[in-house]
Amino acid sequence: HSLKGVSGSIGAMPLHYISGDIEALIKQGERVTDDKLDLLEQVLQETTLFADKVLNSENIREVLTD
Repeated sequence: HSLKGVSGSIGAMPLHYISGDIEALIKQGERVTDDKLDLLEQVLQETTLFADKVLNSENIREVLTD
């Protein structure tokens, strides 16, 4: 639930959607497949790499330090 909320708040929509799908499966008492978990891992890694690139870019550093 937290992952879905935070990812939606920061606009990381692919992560928001897959975490929402998994949350719904769990709430319905259904099994979360390995494929879903693999996709979650992949999307989380991609989101983390993107965030790292953005936070380490020169432009964002200037904005954050002004």
